[in-house]
Amino acid sequence: MKNKFMSFFSISLVTSFLLTSCFSSNENHNDNEDENKNFAINVEDLTNGYVIPSVASAKIGESISFKIVPNDGYYLTSFSLDNNITTISYEDKNLVFDNLSKTYTYNTIMEKEINVFASFDNKESGNTFYDKDNDVLYTTIKVDPYGNEIEKIPEINANDYLKEALNDGELGYIILKGQEEHYDANLRTKGAIDAINEIPKEGNFKSNLLEIGLCVDDNGMPWSDKNATEIIHNAVIKYENKLDLIIANNDSLAIAASKADNLNPSLPILGFDRIAFNEMLSGDFDGTMAFPFEDQALLTAALVGNLITNKKPVIDVFYGGKVPLDFTYLDKHLILTDYATVLRKDIEDYDIGAKRKVEKNNEVKGMKILLTSYSSFDSFAQRLFKSLLYYLEKIGYTVYTIVGDGNNDQAFMNSIKEKYNENNYDAIILNPIYLDSLKDYLAIFNETIPIVVYNRVNNNEFVTLNKENVYAVNITLDISKNAGNIVKKWYNHSIGLD
Repeated sequence: MKNKFMSFFSISLVTSFLLTSCFSSNENHNDNEDENKNFAINVEDLTNGYVIPSVASAKIGESISFKIVPNDGYYLTSFSLDNNITTISYEDKNLVFDNLSKTYTYNTIMEKEINVFASFDNKESGNTFYDKDNDVLYTTIKVDPYGNEIEKIPEINANDYLKEALNDGELGYIILKGQEEHYDANLRTKGAIDAINEIPKEGNFKSNLLEIGLCVDDNGMPWSDKNATEIIHNAVIKYENKLDLIIANNDSLAIAASKADNLNPSLPILGFDRIAFNEMLSGDFDGTMAFPFEDQALLTAALVGNLITNKKPVIDVFYGGKVPLDFTYLDKHLILTDYATVLRKDIEDYDIGAKRKVEKNNEVKGMKILLTSYSSFDSFAQRLFKSLLYYLEKIGYTVYTIVGDGNNDQAFMNSIKEKYNENNYDAIILNPIYLDSLKDYLAIFNETIPIVVYNRVNNNEFVTLNKENVYAVNITLDISKNAGNIVKKWYNHSIGLD
């Protein structure tokens, strides 16, 4: 038995040796082939600069170099090879900068096929930087040829800008507007004009409406960003130093206005709609009117709790939010919220993550709320729905939800009715699909359960409803006043009143 085992072991060793020798021989053969082969050097398509390799191809181990040439006004921001994933830094001794020719040279050893990557940036316009503590926007960042920051150039201080703009005794402004017959556009335009006509009463100057630019196109769109840019470009030439302020009827037009290539970056631009806080931080424009998602959601959550516990008053100015409330129709159970007037310095307060502070309420802890939203597809509806859900759960409610498709009114009502019959709810928060169907929705519930309808209300119809158990929360319809608010807030900030 011992002899058989020894024989098998010997054969295994021989087999193992032969296989190993065979693989080793192939490996050496492949290495020899690679050593004698020329491998290509590939340069990716580059913008704002180019790279010239010393040779088109080379063998492994051969020395090669790359000449890196930024276009005029640009500098090298990164350089890497695909066999060296780490971006090559300026401290790398193999990367040499020639200050006279403004070019770089990188030396290395060939390692099979090489792909070269390089990127370049403009020397005069690095990333903008907003210093929120001092309310200063740095719109131009100068760098040295290696990309190191050497100077931040601030936008002109708002107060200094306004003083300079009013040296001629006038505040000249342009309004960028969409369709002539658009209802909201007309209200926003009127509100801005009314506000800016009031401002000179406080100072020794006049307001001067230079132009109302209609930013429409031929494709049926209510506004055209391209036209807005062109209008401002032409206005800068036409009015020269008379143009002191741009007011746009929405944020998209405000951003488009900032793209005019001959525009002074310190010239203030005001928008409406709160769709572009990042662009405000980047310096594209200076202020906007924002829908107060967080404040309106908090108001709704606070109101339903006060109705459940019979608190008086049902709501007051200390509800915890930041936008003013309009109590004009409070006796009709309708509460309105203003838009939020947001300058660059206010963005943190109205950012999507800036939740209002709420605490657990032991009086309502565990009580059941049926929360509805008319659409799972509408981003506006979902934003408000999610904020409201957040506050309700933070307060301590047990929340049941149902969301519609935004179209089928009857199906949504049927779903709500089915859900309502499953539980003994303490309150309903309702968001109907169609405003005119509110009475049909309310018919689902008993006459005593507290109901708050949010942001889907026909104000004129609701004030005639006169149901003791039903309240409504909606955005103010006074768009003119709110369009004027951002103009007034910008002016007050510019003269140091805030």
